[in-house]
Amino acid sequence: SRQEPVLELPLTGAGSQKATSLAFNPKQRGLLGVGDDSGRVRVFRLPFRLSEQQKMEANQVSLPLF
Repeated sequence: SRQEPVLELPLTGAGSQKATSLAFNPKQRGLLGVGDDSGRVRVFRLPFRLSEQQKMEANQVSLPLF
């Protein structure tokens, strides 16, 4: 959906829980590192459908915005 998130990652614990940075692992595409405003980094394992390019995604990304 272009209107709704496909996945929400839980940022639990103390602090305001705002994600300030993220990075994909270049060797294991299913791993996502997320830094928060408390200085913590969490590593999440993404489902296959979110870590591998799906059919027609390249076409959707290259569409003009206006």
